[in-house]
Amino acid sequence: MPIKITADILTEYAEGYLAREGRRKRVHDAYEETCCMYKALRVHANGETPTELICERRPSESLYIKEYREKIYVPITKSNISKVISSLSKIRRSSDWNIKFSEKRVASIRNGEDLETYTNKVFPSFSSITNWLFSVCLKEYLLDANAVILTIPLNMDKETIDYYKPFPFVFNSPRVLDYVADDYAILLSDKYCSYDVLDNRGQVLQHRTDGLIIHVVDREQIITYHQVSTDKRFVVARKFVHNLGVLPAFKMPGLFFKACDYEFINESRINGMLPHLDEAARIYSDLQAELVQHVHSEKWLYMNTDCTHCKGVGQEQIGENICECHVCRGIGKVPTSPYSNHIVTPPAIGELAQVPTPPAGYIQKTDVAEMCAEIDRQVEKHLYKSLAALNMQFLDQAPLNQSGTAKEVDKDELNNFVHSCAEDLIYILDRVIFLTNEYRINGLITDADRRGELLPKIAVPEKFDLLSSNFLLEEIQTAKQNNLNNLIISTLETDYAAKKFYNMPEVAQMLILVFDLDPMPAITDEMKMVRLQNDGVTQEDYVISSNIVPFIKRAMRDNEKFGKLTYDEQMTVLSGYAAEKQSDNSAADELRPEPVTEKEIVV
Repeated sequence: MPIKITADILTEYAEGYLAREGRRKRVHDAYEETCCMYKALRVHANGETPTELICERRPSESLYIKEYREKIYVPITKSNISKVISSLSKIRRSSDWNIKFSEKRVASIRNGEDLETYTNKVFPSFSSITNWLFSVCLKEYLLDANAVILTIPLNMDKETIDYYKPFPFVFNSPRVLDYVADDYAILLSDKYCSYDVLDNRGQVLQHRTDGLIIHVVDREQIITYHQVSTDKRFVVARKFVHNLGVLPAFKMPGLFFKACDYEFINESRINGMLPHLDEAARIYSDLQAELVQHVHSEKWLYMNTDCTHCKGVGQEQIGENICECHVCRGIGKVPTSPYSNHIVTPPAIGELAQVPTPPAGYIQKTDVAEMCAEIDRQVEKHLYKSLAALNMQFLDQAPLNQSGTAKEVDKDELNNFVHSCAEDLIYILDRVIFLTNEYRINGLITDADRRGELLPKIAVPEKFDLLSSNFLLEEIQTAKQNNLNNLIISTLETDYAAKKFYNMPEVAQMLILVFDLDPMPAITDEMKMVRLQNDGVTQEDYVISSNIVPFIKRAMRDNEKFGKLTYDEQMTVLSGYAAEKQSDNSAADELRPEPVTEKEIVV
């Protein structure tokens, strides 16, 4: 049954959204906490100024320095989250990433209107739903594990013969006013409506464009309400009956954080970065202030001439307020420079006055180079640790330990993290495609099981390509230096080739075939000869290994589908080439003339 929503209830939701923190009402119980969790990550990801971190006045800090820190802050933590997002976007490049649609065709569905075509070729704004997942949804998923995705047709007023064009919209935590899984959702749009403010006689006093728009979603319909007055009164602007029987909105997946009565609060899988990102931002702001105070020279002056404007008081009266003198800036003496100088005034009357010689000079500051360097190292350490919290320290461009140990990666833990993210993304993809399919053919195919047969099968990928080619190259060199098994070295070289030549699939495929089909991979020609002489390999294996590259090139030229053959079929082809090579070598040996000895030379 649809939930009962009245204008008074919507007014309470709107007031709850607009109220200050700690005074909200009607919004769901976890609203305050989910908004804070989202904001904490968003300020780093979007490069916003982390006000709560850097705008707190430090002990013994002047107001001028505090304001200056706020003014010159730059988002040094933004790049770390950007690196994580870019790295996780490579999930779609996994060799086993695949969306396999059903080959079944339904006569009642018009040509070009099937689910595969809509989601993979003509998906609104992004061409494919996969592009939307990794360009829009991935970032929102990482920043806000309590956001809600609402799938709604873009053409709700379509003609009867047309198909709906569903599209997923992400509502972040501040705009999720209420949500009950599989029941209903009350979501605040990021757009605004306009309305007129009227007087008692019905005359227009003001035209406003800041009216709130609220969507009320349940398992049967989506009702959109518009604000029409300053006292937050709402009226129905649109009613869309979808009759899906399921809620077309669902919550982002994430790590379970805690339960709040009947609500579950998630936290982002990258939340472990947050403490180090916060600390890096805070320390960097302090570093900037320290540089400002110690790099620039500060002059002191001995001054005994009173300011003519304030008569040496250092204050002036403006209206009813007593303010700092705008001429001497509160010093009480005649200003000598527009820059900040320290003024030394004579002692009080009756005390012995000793004029310094000379009457001016520069303050001698201690050498702060090492202190600033240490602060800088602390910033780098926290940036590095923020990536290490996800086992992604290999993304750091300035490792703390140049010997190499600082960038060691626990591949198992890295794969566990990436695999968890991949599972979540595929869950989102499954839900959006399911709702898309329901919207488009719910009226054509009434049997839910038959509609389900048209859904694609999306397996969670297991092979991830996240490590850089330089990192893999170092691994190969280390493996060779440590005399590891040739099969291990060959496998590492296969991974390196697949990554290095990702944009050259023909070259990558050829190299992978070379590594897979070489009977003696990753060893030198001298070692191959030793094995042949010791009867460790056959003549055929030796010929194939010695000529593996030209044999593979020939095989791919003779048969375009050579790479898709089974291993036995591929080796059969190479064995044929080896037999030809041996036959040619034997024929060449028979035709080769016998060497001439010294006795046969006629003078």
